[in-house]
Amino acid sequence: MFLLPGEDSSEHILSYRYSEDANTYNPRIRGVIVDFIQEPTKWLADAFLCKDGLPLDKSQYKVEYLPLGKEFENRDPRMALTIWKPGDSFLGAPFVPNLSNQTKTGYMFKKYGDEGSYSNIRSQIDEILMRYAEVLLNYAEATYELNESISDSDLDISINEIRRRFDSDPNCLPGLTNIFVTSNNLNMREEIRRERRVEMAAESLRYDDLIRWKVAEAELPQEILGAKFDQETYPNVVPDKDINLNEDGFIIVQSKKSRTFDVEKNYLFPLPLRELSLNLQLTQNEGWD
Repeated sequence: MFLLPGEDSSEHILSYRYSEDANTYNPRIRGVIVDFIQEPTKWLADAFLCKDGLPLDKSQYKVEYLPLGKEFENRDPRMALTIWKPGDSFLGAPFVPNLSNQTKTGYMFKKYGDEGSYSNIRSQIDEILMRYAEVLLNYAEATYELNESISDSDLDISINEIRRRFDSDPNCLPGLTNIFVTSNNLNMREEIRRERRVEMAAESLRYDDLIRWKVAEAELPQEILGAKFDQETYPNVVPDKDINLNEDGFIIVQSKKSRTFDVEKNYLFPLPLRELSLNLQLTQNEGWD
């Protein structure tokens, strides 16, 4: 769906078109593969459910992080389609994340991962602005927030419709139902939000979601972690010199002390100075004076 062969997928609703004839190129590809603009984190990787439909802390499947790529075992099929799995074929060789010039987190997005663009960085892959899965996720979220509940029939025509794409995959997730949530001591709101997080990863919606849910003050100031560091894979990388690790061996990309979110200010953006000068009746949002 995010490569040239899937440009005219029936799931596409609105896309920004790029083409060789128009001499236009999708800048996202360069941003993902060269400029470190978007990179998966440990928090995103851990959000993908195990194949029994349960999160890592509740699943019967024990997730191990080493050797590299092992954490992808027994997981939601979308994980290996969203994040490049170490060991998978990449430009004709097994993929090993390059920590010096490819990724700071040890993870790299596979979405929009046009291998042909890694050499010429001139991709004509269309940029999806709206697709059907987002409509289904919007429906599930709005239904739950309106009623503080959602029926199994509404789950079946929304979230489970998305999951059924992978019916033929042995790791296909079971359907999300009210009984499944209650019997496993889950929270339906959290599971609906998790589904949105993993399905729409790298599609530029996460920040707005955190603002809309009013959870940004809890989520954004967290320490940013990457993959677990494997010294055997990177024999020339020296911890505490070339790379920082936490006590569990995960890459520290940003420390918690460097990340803040001001509840009184940051839920709104500042009004542009040009708009303020055009309309003297406008006043700047609180905290942005």
